[in-house]
Amino acid sequence: MNVKHRQHFMALDGWRGIAALSVALLHCPAYGYLYGLPFVRHSGLFVDFFFVLSGFVIAYNYADQIGSPRDLFSFMRRRFARLWPLHASILAFLFALELVKYAGVDAANTSPAFSGTTSIPALVSNLALAQGLGFHAGDTWNGPAVTISMEFYTYLVFAVGCLVGGSRVYSAAAVAFMAIGAVVALVFGSLADLGRFDMLRCVYNFAAGALVYFLYSRSTANPTKSVATAFECLIVLAVVAFVGTGYPRFDVVLVPLLFGALVYVFAFEKGALAAFARSAPMARLGLLSYSIYMVHGPLYLILEKLVKMRGGLQSVSTPEGAHLVIAYQPRIAMDALALACVVAVIAISSLTYRWIERPGQRLLNPKPNLDAASSHGTVEHSPRLSPMA
Repeated sequence: MNVKHRQHFMALDGWRGIAALSVALLHCPAYGYLYGLPFVRHSGLFVDFFFVLSGFVIAYNYADQIGSPRDLFSFMRRRFARLWPLHASILAFLFALELVKYAGVDAANTSPAFSGTTSIPALVSNLALAQGLGFHAGDTWNGPAVTISMEFYTYLVFAVGCLVGGSRVYSAAAVAFMAIGAVVALVFGSLADLGRFDMLRCVYNFAAGALVYFLYSRSTANPTKSVATAFECLIVLAVVAFVGTGYPRFDVVLVPLLFGALVYVFAFEKGALAAFARSAPMARLGLLSYSIYMVHGPLYLILEKLVKMRGGLQSVSTPEGAHLVIAYQPRIAMDALALACVVAVIAISSLTYRWIERPGQRLLNPKPNLDAASSHGTVEHSPRLSPMA
């Protein structure tokens, strides 16, 4: 791969952090008023944003960098080094919990150890980052990690496409795939309803993000701060309105367009909202976004086990189905618990980023990634992608 200096999209980093926290809040089992907000209940749509953003960033960094099988191998090694250490560490933690259950000392045990979603075959597929390829009917072990599996193999599709035909052919193929995806959406109602073939949703949104990059790279726009701020406000309001309404029938068509527009507008980093997204707290959230996405599930699992021993879990119905939640009164106390959980997730993510993500990345990919320099000239060990990347 050729060595190139690359811009670091700090405003998009901030958005990635916000999206990761939204998903963490969605999965928090504390049944307060926040739990029932439509925006929170539908924050799963931000998974599509992660895919779109990842397609943009990966295309930006690598669309013209994969020209040989060696480049392809180097690219996939970088992606594996970025994803696997934290994923494997969380699997080791969850495996230890199953051993505790197997030993019969788990007071909150309601199912046999190493069965169902935590079976040994599922563990093997998780270690191979293959759990998102349709081998299992649902999520296994650490549920959110299924998306990093889908994204890892979407990287491979991207790399092969660039190797075989170059970025121009890949962009044409992306347009064709999105057209096919739209037709599938018309037949099935949504790519989110494809069950074991849900990886199509990832490839579809990733392709959209790559196309946004190709449009951005050819753009000559240079908006003023006021114009950029106006467009940023409009797109943010559109995102809030769309996520708040849930999953319309044609969400598969609208989601990549909406999130693609968000990525495109904030990539210019010209407006007031972009300045906020670039601020130090938002930059920190972006830095921790992958850990936030990966650690919140195990943390909530421990919390649920503690509450279950006191008989504090109740079943509630939501648009997505029935859920077991922590439902002590008053409900505002559950909101406080949810916010405390989010703070705890951020704190734990700071530790996993420092002691697992970065050391693991250096171990598996010791050669610095010089083509991922930020806009300030500092060289990263790999481009920061979506929480799954």
